[in-house]
Amino acid sequence: MATSPNATQITPPRVPIIDERTGAVSREWYRWFYSLYNIVGGGLGIVPVASGGTGLSTIPTNGQLLIGNGTGYTLNTLGVGAGISVSGATGNVTITNAGVLSFSGGTTGLTPATVTTGAVTLAGTLVIANGGTNGSAAPTAGAVAYGTGTAYAFTAAGTAGQVLTSNGAGVPTWTTNAGGDVTGPASSTDNAIARFDGVTGKLIQNSVTLIDDTGNASGILSQQFSNGSAVTLAAGKMWYDGSTGAWNLGMGNGNITQQVGEEIFVYGKASAAITDSPLQIIYHTGVVGASGVIQFAPTVAGITDANAIIAIATESLAINDFGRATVFGVVRGITTNGTAFGETWADDDVIWYNPVTGNPTKVEPVAPYIKVQVGLVIKAGAGGSGSFQVGIVRGSTLGGTDSNVQFGTLANTDLIQYSTSLGYWTNVTPASVINASGGAPVTKTANFTVAASENWLINNKTGSTCTVTLPTASSWTGRVLRFQNYQAQAVASASSNVVPLTGGAAATSILLASSGDQTTLVSDGTNWLVTQYVPNNILLLE
Repeated sequence: MATSPNATQITPPRVPIIDERTGAVSREWYRWFYSLYNIVGGGLGIVPVASGGTGLSTIPTNGQLLIGNGTGYTLNTLGVGAGISVSGATGNVTITNAGVLSFSGGTTGLTPATVTTGAVTLAGTLVIANGGTNGSAAPTAGAVAYGTGTAYAFTAAGTAGQVLTSNGAGVPTWTTNAGGDVTGPASSTDNAIARFDGVTGKLIQNSVTLIDDTGNASGILSQQFSNGSAVTLAAGKMWYDGSTGAWNLGMGNGNITQQVGEEIFVYGKASAAITDSPLQIIYHTGVVGASGVIQFAPTVAGITDANAIIAIATESLAINDFGRATVFGVVRGITTNGTAFGETWADDDVIWYNPVTGNPTKVEPVAPYIKVQVGLVIKAGAGGSGSFQVGIVRGSTLGGTDSNVQFGTLANTDLIQYSTSLGYWTNVTPASVINASGGAPVTKTANFTVAASENWLINNKTGSTCTVTLPTASSWTGRVLRFQNYQAQAVASASSNVVPLTGGAAATSILLASSGDQTTLVSDGTNWLVTQYVPNNILLLE
């Protein structure tokens, strides 16, 4: 309870109480009395809290206490909860324990569960679900807790240096490490691989080979691989096959094995669905500039550019999938018996692109189709048991990529001639070649067709007119043919394509039925013109 301030601590004025001039209380004493008046409640008779009072005028009953309410004091008795009682007598407050409410250990396994007074004693075993051990055994110093399946138990204490060994579902036991401690150097390189030092199995040493926290290895000078012929293929895996002597890389989607240095793949986007079995030839169909790859698809009929055929399928790809095809190397695990293409293939058969069907074939195409050899059958097998050696060999087109051949516009029956002045082969008309060479005379004893190499022709047919099939004049412009008669039989063209010496319409007569007569024919591109006729009985005058 607050106490009243000591009025003597308020310094009184050092002047007379009565002002001699006015006969009333002096100003200084008035202020001093007025201050006392305010301190004791300003006439209310209640000292406020700010002046050390309670701010209350009520006399408390037995057991009431002054309780702060935030701005002053309130008189009230103590509130009580269950199991607690409060009583008051003159000048005191008594708080007593009226009893403990019902207590339950729930699922903990602890008791009691009845009302009691005084101290509460819990007994029982705390279950594992509530953080207990479900057991009451006390561990010895150094013992280790282990699970029994329903509770925790404790091992015996081991001795110094022993290790705890599991016995499966049984009680673990302490054993002595027969190998002893492993010791290492006083310091090491961060991320270095620890290596055994000597053969004791107890000493380790530092290493220059490092493996960082993200799995990158460095400091490896060389690495010796064991025989991995039984290794299972997986993308990103590398192994050495001791049975073949080949280095292998797992690629693609884990379905491609590349023999390093023995195979070449092309990576691209499938513009049509690709199936690797049975054998399928792949050709270039375009590019995907944004992805930086080519597009390819199974070959179709009618391809005319041999360079478009690039590979053999090595994995199945759906349309627009990215993947690989084999440019060179061996494709294994595919069907190579030719049945799918109506043929029967055998080991070592050479396989070609079929320009008529677009499929593989063992039959070499004929001109004018392109000729592209795609490889040979290593093992002819059905049901994916075969293998194929890929080797794309493209037949050349004369004058297409040859550096020493340059053709102009080609015409029917054109010949190829090498020009020393030009330094390359070029196309020329047959007439330009035949007229320059002439050729040896040829004797005919029956009707005949003039061959491309024949220029001097002698008729020795008996009994009837000798009928001659002349070359097509339009294909042999400028060509010269010379005929001579050994028989008294006419020589006539099989067609009306001979213009007489005197001109006019084309007819068939070449030589009259007179032995020894001669004539010369020259093609003007439309017909054969008689430019000279020499009868055998002509008289030459000088």
